[in-house]
Amino acid sequence: GDRPVRGMADREGIEANLRAWRGSDLVAARIDAIPPAILEGQLINSNVVTEAESGWNPLDDATGILQFGVDVGRARDHLAIAERRGRKIRDIYAEVLGEDDHSRGVEILMGMVRTRRRPHERKPRVVFDETGHEGMKFGKELRRYVAASRDPRDEIEIIGVQFGSPPRNKRLFDKRRDEIAHAFGVWLKTGTIPPDGELEAEIEATVSERVEVAYGAGGTKWEVMRVI
Repeated sequence: GDRPVRGMADREGIEANLRAWRGSDLVAARIDAIPPAILEGQLINSNVVTEAESGWNPLDDATGILQFGVDVGRARDHLAIAERRGRKIRDIYAEVLGEDDHSRGVEILMGMVRTRRRPHERKPRVVFDETGHEGMKFGKELRRYVAASRDPRDEIEIIGVQFGSPPRNKRLFDKRRDEIAHAFGVWLKTGTIPPDGELEAEIEATVSERVEVAYGAGGTKWEVMRVI
């Protein structure tokens, strides 16, 4: 029929994506179900590195709106905060907090906001991914903190970024995403990539198992991978 994946894609859209992504790692990982081609010592195109370096100059007196981009993390993942003014990245902070909630992460972020903002300038922006459970919890804690504060330096513009086009059948989407992530994680244990002790330790510590879960009133069962 016209919709090979019911409710998620039509044939015209699939063909357009295949033409746009032909020969790319997207097709390898998402269509052909094979690991992307990785050359040792070359993770990304050198042009991307050059472009990134042009936007990184901590000594430059950059102008523009002060913004903080947050990659939410707490227990095992890094909380990463990128400070940007205008189009210039000024500083990057990253730490695995190992906390039960996001209160410490919010305190670190707001400490950066207070010390980096200039007198009498407009409210800084804080942008973060609010799609998943951790993102929603971080956003809730951040808004609670700002609402309770009486310090004018804590006045910020909060922008929670949501998933652009959520699939209608999200359970099937999540199931397939987890399967691909697990298969790629297995490949990473033997695949050829530049040595990275920290990454190897994280991969080695990752354990998964197959579990059966039921969704909906009808009790439809799916076999999924759960990361322990």
